[in-house]
Amino acid sequence: MKKWISILVFLGVFAQISACPCFDCPDEGKPNFSRVITLKKWAHKNQNTQTLFISIPRLYFNSVTLRFPKGIIDKSKFELQLGHKYYDTTDNWGFAQIRYQNILLSKEDHFQSNEFDQTNLYYAGNNCSRLYLNQLEGELPDSFEVEILLIYVPPFAGKIEKQVSGRGTCNLPPIILQSIWRAGLPPPKPGRTATPTKHCIIHHSADGNGNTNYTDLVRAYYTYHTQVNGWDDIAYNYLIAANGDVYAGRDPEKAGIRQDNVLGAHFCAKNNNTMGVCMIGDFMSTDPSNLAMQSLESLLGWKIHTDTLNPYFSYPHPTLSAALLPVIAGHRDGCITNCPGNLLYAKIDAIRNNVAGCSVSQAKQELKVYSRNGQVRVENAAQGSTLRIYDLKGALIQEILNAYSGIEEIDIPTGKLYIILELVGNRQGNSKIFYHSFP
Repeated sequence: MKKWISILVFLGVFAQISACPCFDCPDEGKPNFSRVITLKKWAHKNQNTQTLFISIPRLYFNSVTLRFPKGIIDKSKFELQLGHKYYDTTDNWGFAQIRYQNILLSKEDHFQSNEFDQTNLYYAGNNCSRLYLNQLEGELPDSFEVEILLIYVPPFAGKIEKQVSGRGTCNLPPIILQSIWRAGLPPPKPGRTATPTKHCIIHHSADGNGNTNYTDLVRAYYTYHTQVNGWDDIAYNYLIAANGDVYAGRDPEKAGIRQDNVLGAHFCAKNNNTMGVCMIGDFMSTDPSNLAMQSLESLLGWKIHTDTLNPYFSYPHPTLSAALLPVIAGHRDGCITNCPGNLLYAKIDAIRNNVAGCSVSQAKQELKVYSRNGQVRVENAAQGSTLRIYDLKGALIQEILNAYSGIEEIDIPTGKLYIILELVGNRQGNSKIFYHSFP
């Protein structure tokens, strides 16, 4: 049962003297540009469950996010109720009717502020007319201020065209470029940089699974990231829709930067050496579609083949406190978050297995490593392999060229708590990574 308070935002009222249906007559002309309108509203605790009514000018918006005082979302559960306009064909009067969509609010994990907590973005479509905020459970102060950010992004009016590179698990899937989906929106801020990729980070958008207008969703994410969060561009390198469509995310801007190596804004300010892929939807309790999973595996298979990565490896990350981060990882592996959702995260081991055939450095023979008295013995090295030893920060300590099949003994430098042994073979060779602790 909903407790004590609702915040109602009315974007229009029935005007019986008007000849047009209620929400077809806003107080403004429909804008042809993206914008964000911020409304600050006070919510007051009321034990009698009376509704706090807020009236604002009738405005166009098609997505929304909210900001609460710090800690409020953590202590309580809120439901956002969006009212969507539709017409009943049996109604001779032709008035618009309202159908409600209930969304459980969740905190945005990518955006950090010391002053407030921000919710994820919720796409309302192009027929949204009312907004309620209901508290479902938890304890709150007697009164607090909520910021409601109403976002309008002009709907996509063009034709979807995909850049096709090839087909198959190890080929880059067809891509919808920024020049297509971003048409009519402001360009991103200049200044893009590249980063070498050792980690492919999987995300989910966490904003529900009911919206199927994926291009408008991506346009809304872009506007949210640039005009609300203040970032230079959309956070991710790629976004994948439930129908399998793959969108190019953050714009490389320069000819010398590849789409998959653009430095993004998706990994809690630890974006170096990462590529971010966002699966559109909420996968805490719902599985991603088969089409989306096929596109994800094709993209990751192409990436590990192109960059000669091994999907079973883990590497040091320069800014993580944890020792190692897998090559294919979930957002939660390096940040405090539920992303990419429990059900998608549970599939990561299967993803590694499914794309392993694309790696040019797969393990063909079981490698063995023994350590004793400050030495490491490696067995079953492939002919022509190179043995590399790194410390936790990724600095190369020692390299032995042409490690042979048999036994290789290496003296380990003192003073290192952990050593990573990476045996890199040729396309027919073997490759594996080992972790050892030395006091």
